[in-house]
Amino acid sequence: MANLSPWPVIGLLFISAVVVSGLLGEREELGAHDSTDDLLVKHLATEALDRINYESEDQNYWKLGKITNGGKKVVGGLSYTFKFEIVKTNCNKEVSQDLKVKKRSFYQ
Repeated sequence: MANLSPWPVIGLLFISAVVVSGLLGEREELGAHDSTDDLLVKHLATEALDRINYESEDQNYWKLGKITNGGKKVVGGLSYTFKFEIVKTNCNKEVSQDLKVKKRSFYQ
């Protein structure tokens, strides 16, 4: 009886797993059913907005409106793309930096 290598079987299993889960590099829309991705995209949008507020020469802050579109794809890791609306606030950057925030415990 011939000694067969397991590598062809392992290769076929890997290829079928990739095909079933979606092709590498193919963009997958984020749906409302996947709350984990929705929370992550909201977090990423907030981080992006923080950077916009930091680097912007605008006198007022911007806040997150709504996320209009989002997607992810696998390319050596997960790559997220999304579009979001921002709304200009009346909160002046100069005044806001002088405010002192009093930290309180959640249970107080």
